[in-house]
Amino acid sequence: MVYKYSENGLGDSEFEAAREFLKLLAGTGGKLGHGRDYAGAEISTAEVQFAVGTDEEYESDKVESALRKEVRPRLLRLSEQDEEAIRNGMPSYVLHELIWCARRVVQAPAVIFQGLRQRGSLTAGRAYCGRPRKSFDNDGRASTAPTGMVYCVYVDPEGFVFDWDWVPEDQSRAGYPEDYRLRFANPIAEPAEAVLQLPADLTSSEFQKKAWHSHRGDCMFFYASDRPAYAKRVNEDLTEYRSFGSNDLVGCKIKNFSELLSRVTRLQPAASVRVSAVLAASLVRQMEDHQQREKSVFVRLIAEAALRMDNEQRNQFFADLVRVHIRPEEFVSQICDMVIRITQDPQHPVLQYADHAVASRRAIEEPYLSLIAKAGDLSLRPAA
Repeated sequence: MVYKYSENGLGDSEFEAAREFLKLLAGTGGKLGHGRDYAGAEISTAEVQFAVGTDEEYESDKVESALRKEVRPRLLRLSEQDEEAIRNGMPSYVLHELIWCARRVVQAPAVIFQGLRQRGSLTAGRAYCGRPRKSFDNDGRASTAPTGMVYCVYVDPEGFVFDWDWVPEDQSRAGYPEDYRLRFANPIAEPAEAVLQLPADLTSSEFQKKAWHSHRGDCMFFYASDRPAYAKRVNEDLTEYRSFGSNDLVGCKIKNFSELLSRVTRLQPAASVRVSAVLAASLVRQMEDHQQREKSVFVRLIAEAALRMDNEQRNQFFADLVRVHIRPEEFVSQICDMVIRITQDPQHPVLQYADHAVASRRAIEEPYLSLIAKAGDLSLRPAA
């Protein structure tokens, strides 16, 4: 039988047959006609509770329902400064993924973290993390989401979105970003839906090799290329942007920008600042922290080494030790020279650690030196 729609709709018999057909499709169909009439039949309390729940469950559901109705969606948005950065030369894929990936993650996150930085206002910032199904290129073409990646959207305490990236996924917990325990505070429960509101006329322009300061995110963005990239955290200051596929270093985000800027402008305040100077200030801070950690390890190794020396060696060892320069950058090499003179042992733990220390220092320096070379004489004007 074929039913044709008309202004008068279906007839009674046709309507009944169509309804039963749809019920069959849904898996709820049965015989045509009325079922058995249970009106007036007695049932047990257990049967009622099985069907509709206990009084306690009903009260709990009622409270939860009332709370959901009262809670308004959390409205997220961009600052005018970050809008301007998008319109004036950021890679176009950044805008396409803001529209299609960031919005989706904010509405249906796998997890939300609070606490983006160890100090400052962003200790109350949030990271919305999830796995959208698509990624986008500079022309807005969609492709399958990258394997082993999650998408993170970063929001300040006032609800301003200032950054959004693909990041490596944690290998031990699906849907969570790599090193989430190190990067963020504990996950939080979010009772309200969040909505990212964007200007209808938000568009990108031709890519420019450029750097921007985000006041909301207290960070600097630098893109040397517009190749679509993912973000990889290096340390508390530096996040690298590496291209998909080739893994080339194509840019970076520098966090804690205001602290680094104060180092750069302490001696020579200026309206604009070189990107390389900010990168260098971060490198210096990271090396200072690293060298202090090295020094504490060496002090422990020295104490252990002294226990294995005879009295003559030990006396000579401590006589030399008090003459070691206290500057961190000279401490390691001087200690190694001293160990070689006294022990003549190439397998000494101090020397073995020194080899590791040199390699770890190079690992810290390499991305910074590469980015400084890419930035050249590029400058940016910090936002007020």
